[in-house]
Amino acid sequence: MANTYNRTEVEDLLRALERNATAVIDAARASATEAQQDKFTGYANFKERCDDFDTLSILIEYRLKNMRGGREQDLEEKFDELTVYMVSATLTTSLHDAEREI
Repeated sequence: MANTYNRTEVEDLLRALERNATAVIDAARASATEAQQDKFTGYANFKERCDDFDTLSILIEYRLKNMRGGREQDLEEKFDELTVYMVSATLTTSLHDAEREI
């Protein structure tokens, strides 16, 4: 039998995911700045932040599916919003890095 999670637990994780998304965007900006100077450390930090976001996303997705009382539409929408935001930031940074290499 799967564990069940309450709304507060999932809300706390979503807030953590939001903070992580902000950290990813900050790392993306630093990466873009360092890319102009041919440095790799900014991109490595950005990649690490993305990996952290992905790990937390997996945990949240599991908990959303196993909530006491069934699914919560608003929490799922917030999760989807943060995921789309993150994909956009990742693509923007990756495209910027690809342009630099051309």
